Amino acid sequence: MLSKNQKPRTIETKLSRVLVFLRFMNRNDYCLGQLDILILTAFQEYLLNNYTINAQSNIKFTLRDFLRFGEEKSVVPDGTSFLLGTIYSNKHDRLPSTYTKIEINKILDSVDRTTVKGKEDYAMLILLTHLGIRSSDIVCLTLDSLHMEEHSLCFMQQKTGNHENLPLPEQVELALADYIKNARPETDNEYLFVVCKGANKGRPYGAGAPYHILNRYMQKAGIVTEGKRHGTHSMRHSLSSSLLKEGTSISVISGILGHSSSEITSRYLWMDIEQLRKLALEVPYVQI
Repeated sequence: MLSKNQKPRTIETKLSRVLVFLRFMNRNDYCLGQLDILILTAFQEYLLNNYTINAQSNIKFTLRDFLRFGEEKSVVPDGTSFLLGTIYSNKHDRLPSTYTKIEINKILDSVDRTTVKGKEDYAMLILLTHLGIRSSDIVCLTLDSLHMEEHSLCFMQQKTGNHENLPLPEQVELALADYIKNARPETDNEYLFVVCKGANKGRPYGAGAPYHILNRYMQKAGIVTEGKRHGTHSMRHSLSSSLLKEGTSISVISGILGHSSSEITSRYLWMDIEQLRKLALEVPYVQI
């Protein structure tokens, strides 16, 4: 994967998918040299019962590349990758989850900003909710990413490798300034967000930190998440929904979220209920 210039974050994701397969093999005492149609069929049945349609296709696409690599290295029998058959993918099988502005404000208001930890948590949360930045990008921000004079935030997306230059709204800028001045520990570490206390003080956060912070405050604020996704990506969807309702164009939203094209952003169009309402056809009344 490195030889194909794939990003570290992409490699990490693909390795986690391969682990799903290897753990299945281990639980059933299978070895790679034995791979045949029966084992791969059993694995696909396992995926069917435990993963969404989208997750199933992602795992199978990665597994096919893994098996092709295994064929090249004579670890699996030749032709094993073809036994997976046609892989069907539907990125829209589950609609994105969103939260209202009222709910997001409840989350932010539940943070105790008088404490060092609260200032740090609030700074991360406001980047999630107001700028829609991915968690992997938040933990990789550096002090040099901030350009206070230009009121902007510049960084390279971990997922795409594209450079982003986002304007900093006043509320976001003030939160970041408060964190840096009153909460960020003295350290030579270049990362913007570093652990503020404890044995790991001064060390950068892992990519999962924003997720755990968000969910802690969602629970504290009493946000109902049952039947909905509640990860950091839901904040990107919520921001898109809010901007659509305000009449922001798809191209502008695409730029804010850092999508490679407006086609990716267009999947959020379903969230603009009022615009969809204009397209609804009148159902004629038929008296029976």
